[in-house]
Amino acid sequence: MGLFSSHTNLLFVYPIAIFIMAGIVSYFSIPVVITIAKSKNLVDVPDQDRKRHQKIIPTLGGIAIYASIVISLSLFSEVHAVKSLTFLSGALAILFFIGLKDDILVISPLKKLLGQLSAVFLVVISGLHISNLGGVFGVNNISLWVGVPLTFFAFIVIINAYNLIDGIDGLAGLIGVVASSAFGMFFLLNKEYALALLSFSLVGALTGFLIHNFSPATIFMGDTGSMIVGFLLAYQTIKFVELNVTHSVHSYLSHAAPILVVAILIVPLYDTLRVFIIRAIDGRSPFDAGFEHIHHQFLEMGLSHRGIALTLAALNVGFIALILLFPKANVNLLLAGLIATTLIVFPTKGMKRWIIFKLFHKKYEKVKLYKNIQQLEVDFQHDDQSIDKTQRKNKAHKEAYENVG
Repeated sequence: MGLFSSHTNLLFVYPIAIFIMAGIVSYFSIPVVITIAKSKNLVDVPDQDRKRHQKIIPTLGGIAIYASIVISLSLFSEVHAVKSLTFLSGALAILFFIGLKDDILVISPLKKLLGQLSAVFLVVISGLHISNLGGVFGVNNISLWVGVPLTFFAFIVIINAYNLIDGIDGLAGLIGVVASSAFGMFFLLNKEYALALLSFSLVGALTGFLIHNFSPATIFMGDTGSMIVGFLLAYQTIKFVELNVTHSVHSYLSHAAPILVVAILIVPLYDTLRVFIIRAIDGRSPFDAGFEHIHHQFLEMGLSHRGIALTLAALNVGFIALILLFPKANVNLLLAGLIATTLIVFPTKGMKRWIIFKLFHKKYEKVKLYKNIQQLEVDFQHDDQSIDKTQRKNKAHKEAYENVG
């Protein structure tokens, strides 16, 4: 027997216990990681290009996140089929060593991708794959030949999208807390206790980490952390969608489930898609470095790291709540509404300003013309030059009309 046994009347207590356990391990292990990282010079050095933090900061926070998840799940190994997560443990181990090597020595993007695909392969052979799209674009059941590649694609997109939002203090950790908390609550509602424990172990690990990572940060999660967290979010996403297919998801949520997962991951997904589109339009590789991310846009608006992280986390919660308000709506209408709301709320690189200008520029130009003429009248009233004022006024009016035409 493990430390805990799976008594049904205690199953709702376990998520709280594992959250606390993971949080404690994460919180107290990070100072040790910081000390070792600084002594071995395993730090991120600021520069004038992409790394704009003010001091050297260790990037090995992923070690604490991984350790806290593994330790807390091990302590609850006897609880309601947590042993079923064996293949997931192997996948996390692969990502841990790939990420750690990248944080310390730096590896090529191809090797990193191969490591991610290997981790996905482990969970796919355990039986996890997308088998139904829930009516999105009119598609329901899909064959294994489509579902398996789609599963690989979904994992890779979510892992790397999450990595891309790890650009300012506290943002990635806070978005991870919101997303995994949402998944955990839904799993708990449907008595998927092993998945709920996984979700809340991640929430606890990230909470302990955030105490040290919230602005001003003393440690970053690095690629080790971002790949592990992104992978776990992808795993929960596909598990949630598949639960919808088997009708074990709470009836209130089942119809909205495919769009609900998009709302839960809206920040990293929108940010990645937006960046790829902008760079494609500019004729650049979508994998180039740059400052087109959502958090960069908010930084230009004058918001602090802390303010941006809290704002985007609050918006993320808002998007989840929005979908939950319309659980029985047509799934494609929900998707269209989610996309429209996202474009309205998040930065779009001037697209909203362009649309507003096209809609209202004629009225704007008329107002501008009226103000120009008024200013001309004022100028001529104070003009003492001997040139014929009527001629000069007519000429100026003509130029004003031409300028706004």
